[in-house]
Amino acid sequence: VDYPDGGRTLGVWVVDSTPPTMIYVHVESITHEAFRITLQLDEPGTLWCAAVEQDGVGGGYCNNDEVQDNPASACYFETYIKGGTSDSTVFRADVHVAYQDVQINVDKIWERDLNGAVALTHETGYSIFCFAEDDWKIEAEAVPNSPNFAAPAGPNKNTITQVNALHTALAFVTTLDEAPPSFTMLAIEDPTASNDKIVVTFALNEAGTAYCRAT
Repeated sequence: VDYPDGGRTLGVWVVDSTPPTMIYVHVESITHEAFRITLQLDEPGTLWCAAVEQDGVGGGYCNNDEVQDNPASACYFETYIKGGTSDSTVFRADVHVAYQDVQINVDKIWERDLNGAVALTHETGYSIFCFAEDDWKIEAEAVPNSPNFAAPAGPNKNTITQVNALHTALAFVTTLDEAPPSFTMLAIEDPTASNDKIVVTFALNEAGTAYCRAT
């Protein structure tokens, strides 16, 4: 017989060994305590984003220069960006289609010890960090496998270098000021002290302009 033996093997996949690429689209403040990040991935996966304080602000929250890749230290990038369900700091989006916009709204900042969170402060600048991992493990295990199939150990995840690259593109965003100013002091000096003017002394709770009129 001059024909070789043959056959067909089903479920042969080409291994995906690279993490997804995050693509910056847009970022904007949407309220006095929330902002929205619009991103894409170059393959199906999951995205997370988190707010951090600006360098030099201080306090109980991670800032720009403290986000790092040591799992044993505070502000470990993957843990901090993925957030915690108990503190309502999980801000994520499932990406089912490559190169399709997804939006993530962030309205809290997680404490550096991961044991609490507070709402973002109005009219305040924050830095943004995002993290992504792909669906390789899920997809590979959900289809018929070839005889030599080896299950992936886990999804392909972004490195700190990729996270920092997107962080640079996002820069920082300032929450809106949606509340009008209020008087913290308002007093009228003795109106009999002058026959051609009334002196009003006031203070506002933020920078602004006050107007007065005699009627």
